[in-house]
Amino acid sequence: MARREWRVGVIDPRFGTAITVDIPERLSLAVSDIDIDEWDNVWIVTDDGAGMFRSADSTWHAIKTRYNDNAEPSEMTDLPTDYLYSVKVDPSTGDVWFAGEGGIGILTTGFAGEGDDLPELLPFPNPFVWDGTAVARATISGVPPDADLHIYSADGQLIRTITGAEKGPTAAVEWDARNSDGSPVASGIYILVAPSSRGIA
Repeated sequence: MARREWRVGVIDPRFGTAITVDIPERLSLAVSDIDIDEWDNVWIVTDDGAGMFRSADSTWHAIKTRYNDNAEPSEMTDLPTDYLYSVKVDPSTGDVWFAGEGGIGILTTGFAGEGDDLPELLPFPNPFVWDGTAVARATISGVPPDADLHIYSADGQLIRTITGAEKGPTAAVEWDARNSDGSPVASGIYILVAPSSRGIA
């Protein structure tokens, strides 16, 4: 049997075009509720987890419980269940509320929509000491959903850009302390910049 297609339509007013983006195979097509946040991200819930369509870069991110054997590590959250009925975004905090068979869960995204102030970029741990392992990561919270994170050396050289496609469904971004060539960076001070449609964080 052929897979039914669900699509999200994106209208780009700069070019007068409409783009449709398929819900990826990692998400169930049994969509039970939809909500849109202040950044025009689309949140859906299904009978096998949730998903977030980031409008800034037209990418999907699956959200599953950590108990789901088929979930990728980047998809795992503390949701009480993957069988979800309802989703609601709180525009004042950016929190996404999920209701499902196992209870209610909250995903704190950091994408608060009210006010003109962008969140402050907060790296942690700070200082970050890279131990040379592949799992060691610095986390930077407060990255706006429509922003790429640019990492510069203290002398202004661009070290790495983490694009929207590399980010998950929250305002936190992980950096593996490597430059754009994949080489480890030297110890030192790094400058974080996240230009957004609402300003620069």
